Amino acid sequence: MKKQKKTKKTRTSTKKSSNQKTSNPAKVIEATWLREIICLALISLIALVLYHKIPAYEWIVNTHIKNNLSYFKKYKTLTDKERITAKLGINHQYAMYIKEQTQEDAVILLPSKETLLSSTTNNQFASGNKSATIANRVWISNFIYPRKVIYENELSDQNKTDITHVGIVNGWGYQYVPSPPSNKPDNLIIALK
Repeated sequence: MKKQKKTKKTRTSTKKSSNQKTSNPAKVIEATWLREIICLALISLIALVLYHKIPAYEWIVNTHIKNNLSYFKKYKTLTDKERITAKLGINHQYAMYIKEQTQEDAVILLPSKETLLSSTTNNQFASGNKSATIANRVWISNFIYPRKVIYENELSDQNKTDITHVGIVNGWGYQYVPSPPSNKPDNLIIALK
């Protein structure tokens, strides 16, 4: 009888060990790595196909990304704000100036787009990229939002009363200021209200 009991105990202990699942951490890590490598290969394949089939992707890689990398290398000692200003120039500086000098609910009068983009000798705002300029409402709104811009050619009796500031650009705008300063700098923001 004693022998039978021993055999039962042995069988029971064998059953426990076969029912227990042993997890091997090395296999789990290996599966994760394999999954990540497959995803990376798939994403790379899609990117390669898009690059060769769609011209816009080729433009992004060959023009946009390479130009931005060259700016990062050229201005690597500057802060992010200084780097953006070096790339976008006076238009970015003026947009940041508007943001610093006005309240969030401000409505700013600026010269007409034609005046801002005219190629006069002293017009610093017309140089460079024509879409990255204060004459482009979408571009400047990215920097000064929630402030609003009204261009001179959009001025009407209805929105004239909404204007809280006049943006003096290249000396333009003093005609809208009731009491202009005596020194009259070329670029300035003047509060009307």
